[in-house]
Amino acid sequence: MISTESGLDQLLGDQRLMNSINSLFINGFQQKPLDMSALGGMKNLRQLWVVNSQFMEINQTSPLLSNLSKVRIMKCSGMKDLTWLLLSPNLVYLNIKFSEVEEIINEEKAANLTGITTPFEKLEELNFSAVPTLKSIYWKPLPFPLLRRLIITACPNLKKLPFNATSIPRIGQLRIIVRPPEQETEFEWEDEDTKNRFSPTFTWALGILKWVKLDLD
Repeated sequence: MISTESGLDQLLGDQRLMNSINSLFINGFQQKPLDMSALGGMKNLRQLWVVNSQFMEINQTSPLLSNLSKVRIMKCSGMKDLTWLLLSPNLVYLNIKFSEVEEIINEEKAANLTGITTPFEKLEELNFSAVPTLKSIYWKPLPFPLLRRLIITACPNLKKLPFNATSIPRIGQLRIIVRPPEQETEFEWEDEDTKNRFSPTFTWALGILKWVKLDLD
């Protein structure tokens, strides 16, 4: 676990150590905002968990943490978007809780990145919990060939999902869980075909809702 600037500097100063780490937990990084681009040398990092920390604005244009597959961000501030995730093409799981994020991907920043093809092609799960500032995941529909679960809890300003009628080829494998469930009626769909295709994927099964509640604790 990294919780101080000196601890991070010690890690970054040892390339051999950096190459050996595949999971990193950063907690309480408050005195100085965390520069995610500084972690770019961790070529084998696959899991990143950042809690109760401040982020620095990232101006990265080259691949960053290309092997990263799981990201959890909880109780973090200083970041309006997570556009840098486009530089992690192997992302499978993204979980954001109690954090100040307005967009997952910002259109203007994404336009400045090079070498990006179709984002989130390997993504299997998205989980947003208590992120009231969140307004957008992506500005237009995307293909999500592997997405199986989307959980949205207490995100009242997220009104539109980045889906169209062809976004999920195997629609029967997708489950969308929204709390409160009334928010389902507030979503703005790309068209009527999209709405009809995704409506059956919303589920309120008791077991699933209990699982979501435990995940929030």
